[in-house]
Amino acid sequence: RLTLTNYALYFESLGVGVHEKAVRYDLGADMKQVIKPDLTGPLGARLFDKAVMYKSTSVAEPVYFEFPEFKANLRRDYWLDISLEILRAHMFVRKFGLKDTQKSEVLARASLGIFRYRALKEAFKFFSSNYKTLLTFNLAETLPRGDIILKTLSNTLMNLASVSGKRRIPANVESKKKLIVSPAAVVALSCLGFKSKMATGIYEETTV
Repeated sequence: RLTLTNYALYFESLGVGVHEKAVRYDLGADMKQVIKPDLTGPLGARLFDKAVMYKSTSVAEPVYFEFPEFKANLRRDYWLDISLEILRAHMFVRKFGLKDTQKSEVLARASLGIFRYRALKEAFKFFSSNYKTLLTFNLAETLPRGDIILKTLSNTLMNLASVSGKRRIPANVESKKKLIVSPAAVVALSCLGFKSKMATGIYEETTV
């Protein structure tokens, strides 16, 4: 069983009479990590394009997650996309040094994007759709000048107000001119029932 949260990927072996502790692959850790599509097959043969490969400095050798399907590789692509979205969200947080409310907003945006992606994927199962564009951080990696888009996003996040809703009255004219932005994604998750563990909105690990 494969489970993705806003911080990690978990793999748990299931079988008759077998229950092993889930292995945790920390996507939020500050280390080199690679997630990409790969080929797998019986006895090590590279025949079928239906796997996701995970590699990092914390594992001795690459890990392969296979998604057998008779037609296409839709399940593999789905898990690849959402895993990359969480990984890239954490990379974005580290790159721009985001903390507290800003970090919560980034992870909330990634989670909401995945929820919407899943919903549209099911709704348009038999039709063409651009639902992958809902994954903000994956999209930025593919667009021209995506780095500028992410830089602009980081600047916007710096103006976020606290999730608690308490806003300080600006002390001077210059501070009054600064735009105060509410953490929309964090608020949206709260409305969906996800609770933060403190007023600043630092969300605990949650399955996406």
